[in-house]
Amino acid sequence: MIKILHIIRQASVGGAFRSLIATAKYLSLFSDYKQRIVSLLSADPVAIKIGAEAGINVITLLSREAIIQEIGNADIVHLHFWNTPEIYEFIRSGLPPMRLLIKFNVAGCYPPQIITKELIDYADFALTTSPYAHESPVFQQLPEKIRLEKTGMIYGATDFARLANFSPKPHDTFNVGYIGTVGFVKMHPNYVSMSAAINIPNIKFIICGKGDAYPKFKTEVETLQVKERFEFQGYVEDIRSVIEVMDVFGYPLCEENYSTVELVLQEVMYAGVPAVIFPYGGASRTVVHNYTGLIVKSELEYKQAIEYLYHHPEERQRLGENARKYAEQIFGGENAAKATHKLYQKLMQSPKGKKKWGKKANQSQKLYASDLFIQSIGNTEPQFLVSMTSQDIQELLDADQKIAESSPLLYSKGAGGIFHYSSYYKKNGYLRLWSGLVLQQQGKHSEAMAEFAEAKELGTHWRTSWYSAKSALELGKLDLAEEALTKVLEAEPDFTEAQEKLRSLGKETNIHTQKQHSVITPAKSQTKQVVSEVTNTNLFLIASKSEETLTQASLPEKSGMTIFAMPKPFKEHIGVIQTNAIKSWTLLKPKPEIIIFGEEEGTEDIVKELGVRHVPNVEHNEYGTPLLSDMFAQAHKLASHDLLTYVNSDIMLVSDFIPSVKYVSTLLEEFLIIGRRWNTNITTLIDFNQQNWENELRRLVNKEAVFNTAYGMDYFTYPRHLFAQLPEFAIGRAAWDTWMVYNALIEKYPVVDASEAIMCVHQNHDYAHLPKGQFSAFHGTEAQRNRERGGYPLSCRTSDATWCLKFQQSDRTPRVSVVIPACNRPLYTQKAIESVLRQTYTSYEIIVVNNGPKDMVRPALEPYQNKIQYVYLEGQQPEILAALNHGINLAQGEFITFLHPDSYFLPERLALQVNCFDKGASSIDFVHSGWQIVNSSGEITLTVKPWYDLPELDWHIWKLWKIYKYAPTKAMMFRSYQVKLLGGFNTHLKEDIADVDFVIRMGIKFSETAWLRQPTYCFRLEEGMVASTPPKFIEHFELVLDNYFSLPEVPDWMGILESRARYNTWVWAAWSMYHHKNLTQMANYLERAFNYTPYSTEQTVSDWVDSFMRFASEYGYTIDADRLTKIPEWEQVIEKVLTETVKNSVVV
Repeated sequence: MIKILHIIRQASVGGAFRSLIATAKYLSLFSDYKQRIVSLLSADPVAIKIGAEAGINVITLLSREAIIQEIGNADIVHLHFWNTPEIYEFIRSGLPPMRLLIKFNVAGCYPPQIITKELIDYADFALTTSPYAHESPVFQQLPEKIRLEKTGMIYGATDFARLANFSPKPHDTFNVGYIGTVGFVKMHPNYVSMSAAINIPNIKFIICGKGDAYPKFKTEVETLQVKERFEFQGYVEDIRSVIEVMDVFGYPLCEENYSTVELVLQEVMYAGVPAVIFPYGGASRTVVHNYTGLIVKSELEYKQAIEYLYHHPEERQRLGENARKYAEQIFGGENAAKATHKLYQKLMQSPKGKKKWGKKANQSQKLYASDLFIQSIGNTEPQFLVSMTSQDIQELLDADQKIAESSPLLYSKGAGGIFHYSSYYKKNGYLRLWSGLVLQQQGKHSEAMAEFAEAKELGTHWRTSWYSAKSALELGKLDLAEEALTKVLEAEPDFTEAQEKLRSLGKETNIHTQKQHSVITPAKSQTKQVVSEVTNTNLFLIASKSEETLTQASLPEKSGMTIFAMPKPFKEHIGVIQTNAIKSWTLLKPKPEIIIFGEEEGTEDIVKELGVRHVPNVEHNEYGTPLLSDMFAQAHKLASHDLLTYVNSDIMLVSDFIPSVKYVSTLLEEFLIIGRRWNTNITTLIDFNQQNWENELRRLVNKEAVFNTAYGMDYFTYPRHLFAQLPEFAIGRAAWDTWMVYNALIEKYPVVDASEAIMCVHQNHDYAHLPKGQFSAFHGTEAQRNRERGGYPLSCRTSDATWCLKFQQSDRTPRVSVVIPACNRPLYTQKAIESVLRQTYTSYEIIVVNNGPKDMVRPALEPYQNKIQYVYLEGQQPEILAALNHGINLAQGEFITFLHPDSYFLPERLALQVNCFDKGASSIDFVHSGWQIVNSSGEITLTVKPWYDLPELDWHIWKLWKIYKYAPTKAMMFRSYQVKLLGGFNTHLKEDIADVDFVIRMGIKFSETAWLRQPTYCFRLEEGMVASTPPKFIEHFELVLDNYFSLPEVPDWMGILESRARYNTWVWAAWSMYHHKNLTQMANYLERAFNYTPYSTEQTVSDWVDSFMRFASEYGYTIDADRLTKIPEWEQVIEKVLTETVKNSVVV
């Protein structure tokens, strides 16, 4: 007998518990199981009864000791997960050894119901309940071995016995039913209005379920005068009686819903009732469009679909019959129990193991619960972390505004939202603050003030008083408003908005600042720059995240610098690159003091050769690894100068380093300077006797190096009185570098990102010096200990810098260059120019380049001659790529973006994208956004949101077709110098494919991309226009692949993936031919794919079918696999590859 312990937040009549029971009930058909259910909260009596009827005992409200005992007695612990504070507390509470299966009852895509990698790592097996959830990035980005062995999908099940003796009942009205949560965490916000718009006589909408939307719905039906059309039944246990009178199941969910697999959809399908749904959440993978129901994309389509089914009863019957067969085959408790039984058997083959949650809570009780909430939603909503940690007031206010505008799901009371967590952790100040912000946004000012009062009492930021004042003014409580405003100005005397509010109450502000040389400028859009009085410099300092604006430099220049480091043994390649690095430091001017620590092999020889100081004795941990804490402490005592730099021993520094650092030291008294590095392949000793060695190094970097991510920090420069004491970090292991930035931010030291000013050259190497290679450095025992000793700080990086060191530009130089290739289209070029002139951001230049045998554009551009730079290049025909490249060469701006005549910018385009760059210091390389497709009348026909298909912005070559579909350069903004380093567009390719090639090359050399999750331009799709059609442009994909794998920047490990990339590309190309009804070319491309297949012949053919079906679903239709495989061209290619396989298998 196998003992299963189910743990659920609350045994109720909801879907999670019913799914649990539906599966557990049928398990006895396959083996002898003893099952118990622990409800962490008080169980619903109805749920206890349902469990008893299935022969399963539901136990509730156990003490922690009793739960521990239950876990110890169980063979398998089956945790039914939602993001709730109760579930997370259970996970983090320190549990005995067990076999843990976590079943995710959410799709995991929208906060707060997020499935994080920490949860997957914590479980012995992670189980999703729909393909929609299982195909989410958190699962697909797992290493293949882990994904195949440790994760899986079993459809969440319903018990079709609920529908026993189902029989449709006659009725006089056309009934559209809805069963489920009646609330805006799930339902479409316009449910009533779009339902009321349906033009069907005698229609009736039957709404069943619990929820908080009933009052709003009832008000809306009264207002629209359609009360007779709607029947609100509330919660109904006997759903069979409701489904029996349904003609259609209308299930329009909101876009950000947490559904994974909808049990009620399974039930209505089993009953033969066709469903009409929106393509959101797991529901979209429960219904098969035009086979078991209809999937619509807009309110208009929803109306049309319901009306269509009303007028075509034969279609209702067809869809209903298909739905019934599909549900019987795929869904139901018995099917789920069969798969779950196999999973339980697999888990029993491994012993119980101790579970350790991957991240400890902070020691501060006030921050614990808000940290927990942030961890539970992963990296999906950064405004919460900003609200807790930023030192910039405008950034804090912006983050708070985003929190105030949270979706109903994100602020929900019972679905893991802000209200849920704040009601559970009543003593957490930030959760109470965030609850108050949402309430204030909703106009509930009395409730908001109560939350702000609690937040303030619990010790949050002074801006809590500002929010209290705003609500008090709304309520007319002027005395409370005055009191709160006074507290604001006591904390921040120059906060002008509070001053103005206080004056409007007839009060004078008489609180004076002691900051005699500071000016507060709250406007985030205003760049704050300081011009140095130090001569011979073209640098300036921008405050990216600080409200403080410095006056001209008045601090004395530091007299010298001490660089200290601890190299590895000087063996083989490591010895070569460390020698290069240290020699480069000795050539810096003015010459720094250099202290080399440690006694590794070869260290004594190099310090004698170069004449630098040597300190051999450094404390080690029990693994023999030197401790950074001791090295930093000794460096502080021994250094001859007040300016210190720690640098890793594989880093070369050049002539820009010391002048840049000294420049900062004349402006800031305290600081930490960091920067990104250039990863470069250098295998030999550099001849530093050559006068042009630095120029040659720069050429190598520009041509072949990769600009590392914002996490790659290899030097730390600071005044001597900072960082004298570090935790006992092991050198060469992860986490200590991010702690340096985190600690500086906590201590309010300015953090300066010098990535644009300092060329920091990292010489690539392996990790052969460590027993387990790179894994040891980042994930081994010592790396984990570094994290523990640092208190698990936030993973800070260069993008968290509060200041940015840049090159000075003329005041007349625009920040953005907009390049428009005119393509001899005068009217559209005019419209494109007009869209730039309407931008809310005004620091730009417009470069229009036209080419071709005759200039047809110049006369149309006469009105703009003083506003644009126009160039005509005579040639045989318009060449858009040549025009773009000429514009790139002319560009003077810090940033560059492209606008084609078939498109136009939305008014906020430049402002929004520049803001993304500015908020990321020097750590954003390019910004991507969405777009809108409009018709000839300017009406929006589609809003493209590419972040759903490319959420991580990873420009991998094996996703070539996705990049082609979702990454037009028209949607992006780049740093001009990087585009010029890249060499612009490849003019040997077709325009569309050159875009893909450009983005992929940018992605490999400059990897930090940011999403701007909103449309920024409109693409004009005129009537009769079609996108580039195969086969011509597809052939160019092979050129892209050839070019990519010849790039020096492509790391060696990616070469292993070349065959897979080519295979994936040709399979997609074959599907594209099928999509365009070119079946001969389809067969040709399948043959090409077969040359690169990583699978057996049988697996390859199966993958082709699966891939065709997946690609088709992305375009909104389904493929009949049986019909596909019977196409003559398909049969011919299969016969050919099978013959080839047999021929190759013959052994002579």
